[in-house]
Amino acid sequence: MSMPTALEPVQLLWTGGWDSSFRLLQLLLIEKRAVQPIYVISLGRRTALLEFQAMERMRQALLPRLRDPAQLLPTKVAIQDQYPARQELADLWESINSRARLGAQYLWLASVAEALDWRGVELSLEAYPGGMAEFEHLVFDAPGRLNDSPEAALFSRFTFPVMHLTKREMGDIAREHGFYDILVQRWFCQDPVGGKACGHCRPCRLANRDGVDFAGPVAVLATRVWRRVQWGAWVLRQRVRGAQVGVVG
Repeated sequence: MSMPTALEPVQLLWTGGWDSSFRLLQLLLIEKRAVQPIYVISLGRRTALLEFQAMERMRQALLPRLRDPAQLLPTKVAIQDQYPARQELADLWESINSRARLGAQYLWLASVAEALDWRGVELSLEAYPGGMAEFEHLVFDAPGRLNDSPEAALFSRFTFPVMHLTKREMGDIAREHGFYDILVQRWFCQDPVGGKACGHCRPCRLANRDGVDFAGPVAVLATRVWRRVQWGAWVLRQRVRGAQVGVVG
């Protein structure tokens, strides 16, 4: 995939979350650009269906506002599990993660990008009120500008168009340009309960909560207890199975 020109659709990683959804709407409604959304799915990710549903809600709300619905291309889907990380990329990720917490998704995104030869695909990292995140100081000279460290190669196939904007600033721009009602239909929770955000996971704690229907505290507690019981039962079954395998007749 070559670096896009001004006349080509912008290649954008879209997860249905706040940052990438803001960028999608900014491109389409403010910059009047065509967009090729890309969604990278991990088959073990429990929230993938909820992210797809959020993206479809936003797409249906957005299409009537476009001067040409063809501006928003059908989402391309890449299956992360089909592109295992090369050891060199894994080593770069580990080098960063050993000094500053770095989510595993950045390793598998880099792996997919390398395998599919992406160039200039937009990755929506936001600004934080206190400045860049700890890991960002290791690979960026300034917001959106990679440094010359070996570890920066993990991000070399991406561009970072909203790294100068906080979530609050994105919300302000969305209100100003009349698409805040679409933006708040995003999804972010990593530990949903009954299809609703749990309100307790890290993304829930960091999120703008406008327009979100959170699960009730009793349902959240009951679900967590049930999951612990299921996990304990699974562990016990594995131990029993291991003991049976080890029996000599």
